[in-house]
Amino acid sequence: PLAVSIGVMLFLSSMAIVLLSLSRLFQRDDGFSEVLLSLLMGLIIIGIVCFPTKMIYRCSWEDFGIRLPNSPVIIWSALSVITVLLFLGFVVGYSQIVSLLGWTILLPPDVSDIIAVPHGNIAIATFCMIGLWTPFTEELLFRGFIFSGLRSRLGLHLSVIITSLLFSGMHAHVGVLIPTFAMSILLTYLYRLSNSIWPCVLAHSINNCLTLAITFIPVWTSIAA
Repeated sequence: PLAVSIGVMLFLSSMAIVLLSLSRLFQRDDGFSEVLLSLLMGLIIIGIVCFPTKMIYRCSWEDFGIRLPNSPVIIWSALSVITVLLFLGFVVGYSQIVSLLGWTILLPPDVSDIIAVPHGNIAIATFCMIGLWTPFTEELLFRGFIFSGLRSRLGLHLSVIITSLLFSGMHAHVGVLIPTFAMSILLTYLYRLSNSIWPCVLAHSINNCLTLAITFIPVWTSIAA
């Protein structure tokens, strides 16, 4: 837990420094800000959190979950897809309940309200960063580093809850706090089941790519027309 606490503090402080020192670059409305933030966040996770931990504790990347799953590809791929479907089902049900109760502040926001519509090369970079790079680096941090570090001391279920609270809090929007908490629970148990971050990365990537595609492809189509 000490190593996890230090790692989380290093991550948060590094992100704060980056956001403050490069604040002007994060004010663009062409999608570049999201690409840059995703890139830098991933580099911080690997270079400032995971790699120093690996060197200090003399562990291998396998200890961070970077290893083959303990089941055939078709099995863990199917589990990843099932995880995404369960999460999407949860989001639909959650959104309906929140709407019926009139708690609109808790509704998940439209992605287009958070991420600027990218075009050209930035659009490709957005899909690469948010659809591939971010799932890998976030799973490395939350499942491979935080959950793995907590599980040996705090047990399975408490570690899942703490990991999911941190994952949810990182997204910092009231409308996604509960959905991302649920997503993290699913991903963490998937990691526990497969003993690898790769099924989690696949599920995370599918979810992000679907979200980007559903949000932006209609916009690009209308512009082209």
